[in-house]
Formats: sequence, C-alpha cells, structure tokens
Amino acid sequence: MNIDRPFRAELDIARQLAVLASEIALHYFHRGVSADTKPDGSPVTVADRDIEQTLLQALTRFRPEDAVLGEEFGMRGSSPRRWLLDPIDGTSNFVCGNSQWGTHVALEVEQHIVLGVITRPAQGLIWWACRGCGAYRSKICPGSTDVRLHVST
Repeated sequence: MNIDRPFRAELDIARQLAVLASEIALHYFHRGVSADTKPDGSPVTVADRDIEQTLLQALTRFRPEDAVLGEEFGMRGSSPRRWLLDPIDGTSNFVCGNSQWGTHVALEVEQHIVLGVITRPAQGLIWWACRGCGAYRSKICPGSTDVRLHVST
C-alpha cells in the first residue's frame, strides 16, 4: 500500500496501536478472564483496562499533543485531534471464548473521522481505512499482503 496523504504517519501509528492491542488481548483471551460490570451495565475485564492504559502510554509518546477518548478511562486532553479507543469490542464474546471480538482505533480531526483500524485478533485479521486512501484488509502478521476493498456494484 502506498499512501502519500496527510494522515500516513497517523495511519501507521493506528495500525501499530491496533496490533499492540491485539497482542495484549490474545494473551488474556488464551488464558481466560472474567468480567466485572460497569455502572452502565456493560461488561469490562482487566484486559480492557490494560490495553487502554498501554495505548494511552503509547499515544503519550507518539502524539502527546493529541486528545484521547477511551471507552474505559474517558477523555484525556483537549485538542482538535482526538484518538478514539475501544480496547475490546465484544467483551461478552471475549469472556466466553468466542472469537468474534476485536480492537478499534480511530482518529478524529476537527470532529471528522479521518482513519480507523479494527482487528479480529483471534482470527488474525485487520482492516483499516483512511480518508483519501481507501480501505484495506490483511492478516495481522507482518509481511502479509494488503488487499484493497471495494464497494459492490
């Protein structure tokens, strides 16, 4: 994939974050975790919190001037650029050992989503899209071939 667009560096960061989140999540998934209940009634695990904390630390290094909105720890910072994190989407499936869960990372600039990355770690898959560069999928493993996605006719 050859992207010469304004968000190439951010897309690289988002993909790194998504792969990192996937690696941490798989560690917990394979050993099993239980869920607690958040005040809104939704499930949360130690994995959700660990992943989000790790991604927050990484973003502090990569993009300290950007804000972050995470599902588990809420809003941090104030900026027209805001990273959106969902450490484990599908926590109920995650806890039950079902492979239908994933990690989500997106970047919003001036209230417009400019890129997003989702994974399905237990299936080894990753998808991403960036404004002006299209949408792609591949295997999470390094060296896998990127496949450009198209809408149906």
